[in-house]
Amino acid sequence: MRTILLPSRDISLEVVMAAYNDPEVLTLTLEGYRRQTDRNFSLCIADDGSGPEVAEVIERYRGLGLNIRHVWHEDRGFRKAQIVNCAIEGSRAEFGLHLPRWASQLWSRKPLALLGANMGVWREHLMAVNGFDSDFEGYGAEEVDLEWRLIGWGVKQRAMRGRGGLIHIHHQRQADAYVFHLLQHKQQAGEVVARNGIR
Repeated sequence: MRTILLPSRDISLEVVMAAYNDPEVLTLTLEGYRRQTDRNFSLCIADDGSGPEVAEVIERYRGLGLNIRHVWHEDRGFRKAQIVNCAIEGSRAEFGLHLPRWASQLWSRKPLALLGANMGVWREHLMAVNGFDSDFEGYGAEEVDLEWRLIGWGVKQRAMRGRGGLIHIHHQRQADAYVFHLLQHKQQAGEVVARNGIR
């Protein structure tokens, strides 16, 4: 797993999680955060058009003491990059952890690569590359694109492999083929700063 260096304890931290119509998984995830001994963080649910059940889970966990923002847009297909950008834009935190809706195995044998499940980035670095590229509408590749652009901008990565426990809820969804063609096109063009990003 890869991540940028974690901040010191006095740096404001917000965990951004993408969500879409899965209140059971969100409940598991928020329950995990509710049980943390260090509560010096806030949460933001970047909601890609869920129905009211997700909002109800968020309200329940606000009532249990979690500091949660809920950023929502209309369901018009898979637009995770856009809603996560909205969440980043509205954040006041200097450091953000960007996570999917999950609550998985404690050790991964997959090759090192950035995934939405384990990405921590300084806000200034996200803003420098203009966040996620909102041209990625469809499942997959938006996180690979962001990693490539951050590296191209000069951000150094640190591996957490074997040090950070991760629980990932299994899902069958396959990436949409065309988003990887889009990724290849953008990499060939050398676009490190997203044209259609946060700003």
